[in-house]
Amino acid sequence: MGLLGSSYFVGILIAMIIIPQLSDSYGRRHIFIFTMAITLISEVGLIFSHSMNLSALYMVLLGFAFPGKNIVGLNYLLEFTPLRLHTKFVTTKMVCECLILYLMSKGYEQVSRHWLWIQLLGIAGTSIALLASVFIIPESPKFLYIKKRFDESRKVLQYIAWFNQSHYFNNDDFLFDTEFEIKTKKLGLQN
Repeated sequence: MGLLGSSYFVGILIAMIIIPQLSDSYGRRHIFIFTMAITLISEVGLIFSHSMNLSALYMVLLGFAFPGKNIVGLNYLLEFTPLRLHTKFVTTKMVCECLILYLMSKGYEQVSRHWLWIQLLGIAGTSIALLASVFIIPESPKFLYIKKRFDESRKVLQYIAWFNQSHYFNNDDFLFDTEFEIKTKKLGLQN
């Protein structure tokens, strides 16, 4: 496989131990943004690298970002998606991902043998995802709910409703089921 290919998988192996646990502790959004920033730095660095060792380092970093983009990122998006649509969403993601890889490979093979345009497309896609996650996409309301950060979760749900132009979720007074149980226990209303 060679130094560059092996370096990528070394990064994946290291990150698989760390990244998913960090997203469970600190939130999907922060880890996704962190790994997308690492991806962007690595992609740009690979374009300008003139050293095999530096390129190998960028490949380790690119591999390190893989679990954040593909495991944490997918879970992050699924937590915004209704359960009934999960299978369709994942299937569509996988088909699109494979189609993009196929079209890029065919383009390289039959249209142009220059690799720079492929790299620039990757940088553009990474930049769009990074900007969207920083400025548009909030933390997962499910993560906030699991961490019992109910007020923040409620605000995120209201933001999502506003963003989707839905008027069905504009109530500050509702309580989550777990939040209700906690409050009733505190008041001594439950046996």
